[in-house]
Amino acid sequence: MDTVWGPFQEQLIENIRDIIDPAQIDIVAANHAETDHSGALPVVMRHAPKAKVIVSKRGLESVEGHYHQP
Repeated sequence: MDTVWGPFQEQLIENIRDIIDPAQIDIVAANHAETDHSGALPVVMRHAPKAKVIVSKRGLESVEGHYHQP
């Protein structure tokens, strides 16, 4: 899933909840770290604590660098 710009993070979580309990999410695919696409990644991961984040090699560099965590 591609997340959204940070100001819309709660709406994203509500939209996900309409379909599935976020805690049941197993995998989150992060396309890249630009905040219009990944700004809600931290909140998604808080609601999906068992999920694994999948990124490309370039994404690994940008996502970890942007959010200062693995």
